[in-house]
Amino acid sequence: LAARQDPPAAPRQKLAVVLDLEGGEQAAGNPLAAQLRNGGWTVLTPDLRATGKVAQPNDRIGRAPDHNTAEWSLWLGRPLLGQWVVDVRRLLDAVQERDGRLPGEILVVGSGPAGLPAICSAALDSRITCVATSGMLASYVTEQPYQGQRLGILVPGILRDAGDVAHLAALIAPRRLVIGGGVSGGGGPLDAAALDAAFAFTRQAYALQDAADRFRLVVDADPARLAEQTR
Repeated sequence: LAARQDPPAAPRQKLAVVLDLEGGEQAAGNPLAAQLRNGGWTVLTPDLRATGKVAQPNDRIGRAPDHNTAEWSLWLGRPLLGQWVVDVRRLLDAVQERDGRLPGEILVVGSGPAGLPAICSAALDSRITCVATSGMLASYVTEQPYQGQRLGILVPGILRDAGDVAHLAALIAPRRLVIGGGVSGGGGPLDAAALDAAFAFTRQAYALQDAADRFRLVVDADPARLAEQTR
């Protein structure tokens, strides 16, 4: 697992892991990553397995840019979504091993389809103190063919055994969660009403834990606004 760090000095109090399933270089160039760096965050941008510089050649088939690697992962019984979560957690282990400690604040940002790995990583790792997503799939349920998504975010039986995106997001409560925009399975952006309906369960879960102020749902994914919401 390779990751870029900016600035290169060991992070002090604030570490942001920015995920993009197109690779670490694209994540590093994300305007939100720039906003976080300007706000005093140390930014790590990894190439998750089968993405970026470690992507498999000729992986795309039809609308799935990661068709072959996702298919192989299912044959192995280790869906890519789970493998990406392992990558994020191992990255935090590596920082801790290198520096002898982890910063007090650890933010994981997921851009587009990488929002699902970001949410699932935080659901399974309490070291992550905040999650922000930008343009994430709002629900696995769709009447249209998926557009602009990754086959790797699909896990057999996930709706039956774990729940939809809103249920996975609720597992992060009471830690801070910022959802910046959302898209349908067909790739269209959701308006305020549709986005609020999609994450009604998440909002309820935060309210039940007296953490309603730690859940932020914003219609647009403006980088400056998202960076502000993570504070």
